[in-house]
Amino acid sequence: GIGLALCKNLIELLGGKIWLDEQYDSGVDGCPGACFVLNLCVSPIADDGTEVEDIASDRLEVVGQETPLSEMETEAVERSLSSQTLSSSGNNRRELPPGLSVLFVDDDFTLRKLFVRAVSRITESWNIDQASNGETALVKVDKKHYDIIFMDMYMASTNKQLLGTEATRELRAKGCKSIIFGLSANDLETHFLEAGGNGFIMKPFPCKPDLLRQELLRVLDKAETK
Repeated sequence: GIGLALCKNLIELLGGKIWLDEQYDSGVDGCPGACFVLNLCVSPIADDGTEVEDIASDRLEVVGQETPLSEMETEAVERSLSSQTLSSSGNNRRELPPGLSVLFVDDDFTLRKLFVRAVSRITESWNIDQASNGETALVKVDKKHYDIIFMDMYMASTNKQLLGTEATRELRAKGCKSIIFGLSANDLETHFLEAGGNGFIMKPFPCKPDLLRQELLRVLDKAETK
């Protein structure tokens, strides 16, 4: 399904390969099963990070030959690789602004919980509320001010739901002054900015504390310059 197509695209963005093991057999009668093999096509990165820069360059070159990357996708790959060195050094680490009120909007319950848990590891002072769709977000914003709203693009339901960009437009129409960051596994930064958003984060977001802190600081800095 679409999940396998997304896995294939993400792996190829990282310069890797994925394929079906046609010889696999689960050993269960009538249920042969399936096995996918993943190869990132790189050697392990040294603990001191000395190989990160070369590997990042090689991966981007390989991906560029197969599928041209958008600016957002290139930035995501570079950020994912270079941040490994950054997280290992720990030098000049900036902290996130304290005491912010945050709303995380996503239809995936597990992802919402993971985000809250990951952010709590790097800043316990953020107060994070959750919403499973844009409609709920609109109601919550009427009752409470949020400094930051993270808005997913596609939120599935048995009923038609607002797209993240549609919810963002409605929030701005209501006079919402919150900083709004779009979320998606697709490069939809332009769509969110045009809808009134302040920035965009490519999913999946990093869960490791140093990497997540770096990503949140990146989008906050970008929002301040607008």
